[in-house]
Amino acid sequence: MGDKQIRRIGTTHVYKLDLSNWSMAKVETTGDYPGWISKASGTFEASSRSILTEGTVFREKFESNEATFVLDLASLTWTKK
Repeated sequence: MGDKQIRRIGTTHVYKLDLSNWSMAKVETTGDYPGWISKASGTFEASSRSILTEGTVFREKFESNEATFVLDLASLTWTKK
């Protein structure tokens, strides 16, 4: 999903994979988006049913991201840690 034509500064695209047919579907999220992430790593936190993500963020150029962002899977809301 690194296509420059769909890159929007400040947005974060989230997709889910349907394992029954290997199709991808876009997921609408809200909150304090991390931005356009590259070289991301994510960790699933079972206790809070959330994903913690870190990586390089595109603003005017790709730069190091100092914050950790959390996507709550129940509400599909991003928060900055």
